[in-house]
Amino acid sequence: EGRPGQAIQGELYRVDEKLLELLDAFEDAPREFVRDSVRLQDGLRAEAYFYCGETDHLPLCGAVWKDR
Repeated sequence: EGRPGQAIQGELYRVDEKLLELLDAFEDAPREFVRDSVRLQDGLRAEAYFYCGETDHLPLCGAVWKDR
């Protein structure tokens, strides 16, 4: 899960409950990814997916994973 105080970048989408259920299935939540609430820069909260697998073997990519 996310670490308190760690800034990350991402994309934000508005989805309804039905689409959220489909996304949970696609992300294999809560086995491969877990969905949790994060605080946005403006103070509002949003749901985000966090990878649950082992990452020690992966290089650090920083806050912007798609730039790597």
